[in-house]
Amino acid sequence: MTEMGYTAAKCRNRGTSSASEEGFMTLKCCCFFVRNAHVGLALLGLLGWGALARAQVPSALKKVTVQEFAARDVAIEVAANISDVVGAALVQIGGFSVISKADIEAMLGHEAQKQAIGCDDPACASELGRMLGVDYILSGAVGRLGESFTLSISMTDVRTGTTFGKAEEQVGDLTQLPTAARRATATMLGHKGAVRHLTGKGGLFVGSEPEGAEVFLDGVRKGVTPITLDGISAGDHTVKVTKDSLVREVPVLVEPDKITTANLVLAVVRAKFLSVPFDAQVFIDGVERGRTPLLITDVAATRHRVEFRKRGYKPYLEEVIFELTRFRRAGGEAFEVKGDLQPIPVVLEVDSEPGSATVILDGDEEGSTPTVVQKIMPGEHILHVARDGYRSHKEKLLIQAGDSPSINVRLMELRAHRDYHELTAFRRTLSTLGLIGGSSIVATGVLLTTLGWIDQRNAEDKHAAYLAEIDANRITTLREDAASQNEAARMKVGLGYGLIGVGASTLIAVLINNLTLPPKPEYDEGGEVVPAKSALPAVNLTATPAGTAGVSVQWSLR
Repeated sequence: MTEMGYTAAKCRNRGTSSASEEGFMTLKCCCFFVRNAHVGLALLGLLGWGALARAQVPSALKKVTVQEFAARDVAIEVAANISDVVGAALVQIGGFSVISKADIEAMLGHEAQKQAIGCDDPACASELGRMLGVDYILSGAVGRLGESFTLSISMTDVRTGTTFGKAEEQVGDLTQLPTAARRATATMLGHKGAVRHLTGKGGLFVGSEPEGAEVFLDGVRKGVTPITLDGISAGDHTVKVTKDSLVREVPVLVEPDKITTANLVLAVVRAKFLSVPFDAQVFIDGVERGRTPLLITDVAATRHRVEFRKRGYKPYLEEVIFELTRFRRAGGEAFEVKGDLQPIPVVLEVDSEPGSATVILDGDEEGSTPTVVQKIMPGEHILHVARDGYRSHKEKLLIQAGDSPSINVRLMELRAHRDYHELTAFRRTLSTLGLIGGSSIVATGVLLTTLGWIDQRNAEDKHAAYLAEIDANRITTLREDAASQNEAARMKVGLGYGLIGVGASTLIAVLINNLTLPPKPEYDEGGEVVPAKSALPAVNLTATPAGTAGVSVQWSLR
């Protein structure tokens, strides 16, 4: 079956294909219909998206999509990162608008995008580019070759379907791939010459260090540095400067009605940048160049301000002089610049439930919760939170630089502590009630006794009056009143004495209750209850052999 027939058959039978294949087959079907001039509604939607993308990008910029690079014996993440580096390099060079992966995935779907990786054939790339509405499509691959790594990239003109630029790089270290990717991007565009044809003319100033180097523009000698060239067609050009055995060649973009500056340092050295800890940002003269460990092969042989930055650490700054003579004397061995970054102390917040617990960090008491522990260095620490009556909390903390840890500890109450407080609370309540009740009863008894004594005194007065009375009738009345009042007084006094006794007994019971409260439990450093010591002496009975004469028994009290 021919390719056209096979594709048409697959399009007719797409309903029977697997789900993972469906997105990619949609793309193949659209490509088939484009080649045969049968444009469907789906393709119209894609072309509408492309027209919208063109409307949003200035006409001077060429749209390009960078496919996720193929991974050959390397991790997929490595290839994906290098494709991102190439896309960023295109934007940095200028003249290009890079269509993001998110836009591509939104159009093709995730599975179809994955299956389109490696579509480096010019015809396939051209059809894919038309679908996306771009001018160029860039593809590439990252692979391993023995102990080294290879990178190959190429760019296809969607309009003509031809490949106008290719570049390949081979490096000995994985960390060199980002720099190689940027270099390969510039080389690929330089091979083509003026990839971007802008309207108008501009100027170009070329300087060098050292001065007096010959200048070549697109292979044509123009003079020696420093030099300003006027009337140059706007677009991409290649500038090369040479002096003695030193050569430097770079691509430049000349913009309309502007003077573009290209200052080239001919004396360059290799430099390796390391840091403790690793993965720190490296800035050379204020420009970020990557992350440690980093190898840069084109550092200008002069004085530079090197800075290492990493979150949670103080920046490390050093003035470094890269001497060309020293570099040559070392046989081209890379300079090594190492930054020792010091961590910034962090703040630890500690709280507990319940509060007022003692906080101990690495054996030093830091206060009671809630508290803030200042100036903690990153690393491992031992946190101990303790409170009487609760099981202590101990844990190992691994504090990273830049962290702001906050810890809330929930302490578990010990049963002995809870029982003690419940018992003492109950008995203290009884003591309070007994004290109030006993005091009231005693006060009532004292009052009745006092009233009884007063009534007895009145009865005695009546008895004396009755003895002095002459009238027989009044004698009888006074005698009866005195006897009745005296009897009532004796009852009051008796009742008062009784109440005083009851009240006093209650108060004595309250005193005994308070004196016999159980002792408060003692706790060790871990918050555990220490067994209470017995108030009575312990008796140990020890039987020891006494030769053959018998057995001696030793009693000891402790």
